[in-house]
Amino acid sequence: MNRIDLLSGALPTVLLALAAVAVLVLVVGLRRRLFVFLPATVVAAVLLTLLFRYVAEDVWELWEPTDAELYYAIGAGTLGVLLGLAQLVAGHGWVQRSAGLACAVVIAVAAGGFVNIHFGSYPTIGSLFGDVTVRIFGLPPPAAISARAVTERTWAPPDDMPEAGRISRVHIPAARSRYAAGAAYVYLPPAYLSSRRPELPVLVLLHGDPGSSLDWVNKGVQDQLDAFARSHHGLAPIVIMPDLSGDGGRVPLCLDSDVGRSATYLAEDVPRWAQRVLGAGRSGARQWAIAGFSYGGTCSVQLAVNHPTTYPTFLDLLGEDRPASHKSISTIANEYFGGKASRFSEQNALDVLGSGRRSYEGSAGVVVVGADDENYGDEGRRIHTALVAAGVDARLEVVPGSHTWNTWQPALTDNLPWVATRLGLL
Repeated sequence: MNRIDLLSGALPTVLLALAAVAVLVLVVGLRRRLFVFLPATVVAAVLLTLLFRYVAEDVWELWEPTDAELYYAIGAGTLGVLLGLAQLVAGHGWVQRSAGLACAVVIAVAAGGFVNIHFGSYPTIGSLFGDVTVRIFGLPPPAAISARAVTERTWAPPDDMPEAGRISRVHIPAARSRYAAGAAYVYLPPAYLSSRRPELPVLVLLHGDPGSSLDWVNKGVQDQLDAFARSHHGLAPIVIMPDLSGDGGRVPLCLDSDVGRSATYLAEDVPRWAQRVLGAGRSGARQWAIAGFSYGGTCSVQLAVNHPTTYPTFLDLLGEDRPASHKSISTIANEYFGGKASRFSEQNALDVLGSGRRSYEGSAGVVVVGADDENYGDEGRRIHTALVAAGVDARLEVVPGSHTWNTWQPALTDNLPWVATRLGLL
């Protein structure tokens, strides 16, 4: 039951069919008074959807401004629910009233399913309740690490190398930053789990907002990495997925601010922990890359621009051109920097790139934008232009899709060979 797919397959199709039947039941049940109820419910649905959009984006900040198609679906679902409630109140007899309530529930569930498919947030029923979709292992015991980084040409897989990698749940101490980070997850490729453990490079993956480090795990990143490893004799980067959700408070924006020193956490604490505990990425910055989706994509650029000697390789998947771009600079300054906008501009990637303060010789990245991303497509193009102007070897890649998890997956898969080449594996 917990493994039933919510994003594709039979269940979403069944929900859509049931919603269509529910609409027909409501039309038949309200046929004599449909033209009385319909105008009022349409107006109410539009107003409620606009109110929800304002509360979700501006008050609760459930997500950053997103595509209009999401709100069309929410509006249609709201309209169906209101018609079902109208039949519940005005229907004749308990059968018709019960049918109105049942139709309202079915339409609400179907609309929620569409929202989930739009974002790709919950892949299975179990994930709705915090179930992890893959097995989580402890870190393997310490072992000797090869003194030299390996490449596909120099690596000879031992006989005891497993066929698949593993994911472990870890705590990464914030010794320098004192940042209150939640649990992180680490993908260890098959080569690392063998008796002859090589020194491997590291890819840091950053989640979106709202979200957590568990998102990458539940949305199939292990399958992507295992597929890559199978094609390269068990080799793949070690992937660290830290938590940047703000510990229940304000999202830290991958900046050092009054909210927390999350930039220092990513630039210093995470690498030091990986080198010490995993024996990974010890051969210098060429073995380190950072990537992320949406908020995480914005963060990947922030880190690559402000810490180019730590992360000279980056992958920005559908990110913004600056942290919290839907907010004004003055609002960010008030919320994060005690009202001082200059403190924000000292770390904001666009400002740093335009200042000419840093050299980006050796830095390279890919900025991925969705062809249908109404909100952040132009922002991705803007940050790409600024990167190139500052001397970064940056490539712009336009991929099918909008601002959803369903767009990042092929973009990450397609760019893994480029990342691995930059990291010296291929």
